[in-house]
Amino acid sequence: MKTSAGSRILAVASKRVFRRGMGSTACLWLPVAACATPAGKTGWIFAHRPIAQGPASALPSRTAIIMSFRFAFAADDEDTAVDPSIPNETVSAPVPVPVLAPAKLLEFDDHFKARQLDVIAEVVETTLPVFRRSLADVKLHVARGDADDDLDPAERDAQNIVFDQTDLIGGVYEGGLKTWECSIDLVNYLSTWESEDIKSKRVFEIGCGSALPGVFCLAGGAHVDFQDYNEHVLRLVTLPNALLNTISRPLREDVAANNTFDKELSFRDIDTISARFWSGDWGLLASHFEHVVPSQKYDIVLTSETIYAAESHRKLYNLIYRTLSRTGKALVAAKDVYFGCSGSLFDFLQLVQKEGHFRATSVFVVPDTVRREIVMLEWIDPIEPVASTFRSLAVN
Repeated sequence: MKTSAGSRILAVASKRVFRRGMGSTACLWLPVAACATPAGKTGWIFAHRPIAQGPASALPSRTAIIMSFRFAFAADDEDTAVDPSIPNETVSAPVPVPVLAPAKLLEFDDHFKARQLDVIAEVVETTLPVFRRSLADVKLHVARGDADDDLDPAERDAQNIVFDQTDLIGGVYEGGLKTWECSIDLVNYLSTWESEDIKSKRVFEIGCGSALPGVFCLAGGAHVDFQDYNEHVLRLVTLPNALLNTISRPLREDVAANNTFDKELSFRDIDTISARFWSGDWGLLASHFEHVVPSQKYDIVLTSETIYAAESHRKLYNLIYRTLSRTGKALVAAKDVYFGCSGSLFDFLQLVQKEGHFRATSVFVVPDTVRREIVMLEWIDPIEPVASTFRSLAVN
């Protein structure tokens, strides 16, 4: 396959780096991602990088070799043929185990707060409107910032994600740059609540991404802690959306007929909103909250589209267990099934039933082609146990 910039990709069974000519240009082929072949074996996505024949200034910038790829493993496909120079014994490789992102509370230094950011934003059509930075604007920011050296170090982590146009890389990127349907469902459900049910409450949104439910609560006067696996998602999407729905809300006349608008954001305004931002793995974060005092727990815990991987159900459950106050409510918004993924709402609720801590009630249903639902979890026993009898859950 060939992109407009002249880049190629190769999907093969070997992880070995190799050199190959492409026309008059020598190239180095590098493994960039693991994948599964139709036969159930491990495959590797390769991308070529031209080997410069001249000075370093002649090397293309990253924006000049933006890649696209397809999964094609047919032996007769010229673009995906295995280089015959690779010995047969190199055709398999173990899938690398990603290093889990450490759990941390983000702190924004003066350099970051001094930044001004012009964004293209849009109105999300919900019962009560919320605003988000457009995904196209995020991609433009990343591409332009790469050339101008104007990206925060954490934001540079988003480059491969944006350029590869992937929705999910397990343990690396969990889809937070995009807005998913169930987060909109959750906003629509929360809009049916009385204002006093949200105002001044402590809210925690797990796996927030674009964070529409959380920013809806923030705009309603709640204190909100946002959590996403990826720090760059929080910086590029969550934080701008928090500002767009509070201190930098657009005026009606700012919004064009296509529901978009331009806005200049000042990150100095971070200190004026009642929000904090957490990044990292749920299991590690649950350990952080293990001994938190009851007064620091949350009245409302929100999560949407986070149960698509069965292997993450226990971590999600444990984090809700650690953080929800005994009189609080957790809202889990999800599709009944996730095609191509291991998780389902039924499986998660089976775990809830097995553990026996929460009562689960369906409070909102969208009978679409793939049914969507919001389930409320409440403690069966509202009495907070003393520390010595507090049950310890396995994090992994």
